[in-house]
Amino acid sequence: MRKLTALAVAAALALPAAVSAQVTGPQIYGRFHLSGNHMDNGDDSVQNLSNNSSRIGIRGSLELSEELEAFYQLEAGFDADHGKDGELASRNTFAGVRGAFGALQVGYFDSPVKNIGGKVDLFGDRVGDNGNIIRYGFRFGPDNLSFDERQKNMIQYTTPTVSGLQAQLAYSTNVDSESAEDGTDNHSYMAALHYTGIDGLYLGLGYQVYGEDVVEYGKEPSIIRLGATYTLGNLKLTGLAQQASDITANGDDAAAYGLGAAYTLGKAVLKGQFYLLDHDAQESDANMIALGVDYKLNKNFTTYVAYSRLSNDDNQKLRPYADGISDALGAGTAGEDTQAFGVGFIYNF
Repeated sequence: MRKLTALAVAAALALPAAVSAQVTGPQIYGRFHLSGNHMDNGDDSVQNLSNNSSRIGIRGSLELSEELEAFYQLEAGFDADHGKDGELASRNTFAGVRGAFGALQVGYFDSPVKNIGGKVDLFGDRVGDNGNIIRYGFRFGPDNLSFDERQKNMIQYTTPTVSGLQAQLAYSTNVDSESAEDGTDNHSYMAALHYTGIDGLYLGLGYQVYGEDVVEYGKEPSIIRLGATYTLGNLKLTGLAQQASDITANGDDAAAYGLGAAYTLGKAVLKGQFYLLDHDAQESDANMIALGVDYKLNKNFTTYVAYSRLSNDDNQKLRPYADGISDALGAGTAGEDTQAFGVGFIYNF
């Protein structure tokens, strides 16, 4: 890591002397996140050590003028549990410009709707991640897409924040390949509003629609998602509601609702959340509860324990560990209750 940092500093110092613009970075950052888990799909159980979205990246900015700044980020995931090579730019990777007008960026990065779901999740990248309901309960099409994706070929404009209100508009020119064929409806439109004008309060409202050729059954899946957090002293409350349309060839709709609370007690955070899936398809509802404790040893190092249980209707087979951790145990028989327990640590650098 010292050699890598030295190379980055040397590269910055090697810029031509004629370049007087202010340069920030390149900054190297990342996260190690590992956990030991017990997982039970109702038919079988397994114990494993899992990598939970460990990553490394480089980011920075360059002043182009007094009013304009360029920025960039390149991020890759890696498997900290068994050393498998990660793909370069496999996570949020983009470049753009920003100024008084807002920010314009292009690349491969999280959609505005996905970001709202992440802001309200108290168990992100671990057992009980809310994506086990709001993502895996809403998958569609031959590629099992959802509304919680990093979108390919994405262009996004973010407005300045005015009186606590900020808007985002985004467009994916082609969702699932490098270039779209003429006449195909293979894109996605996205928009979001974020409000932070009251101390301790966050509100997010997002919308996304996919083109009919993305799913190959003549429908245009869409979603509206509302997320909220409120912090009062040591207490944090979270909530989410979403409604999706046309997520099956039959035109089925689905909704999800979630509530959560976290309380900071010294270096510990006690927390829990509950999510409910209401699916139009017959006997396809589900609900999930997650309970856990985080303990922060310092600002960059956190240990935790987490437990989650997910109850399925007769035709549903979701799991509380499919999203957020390395899934070493697939789905069991439909209708089975599933559960998981994890002990892990997160080191940010």
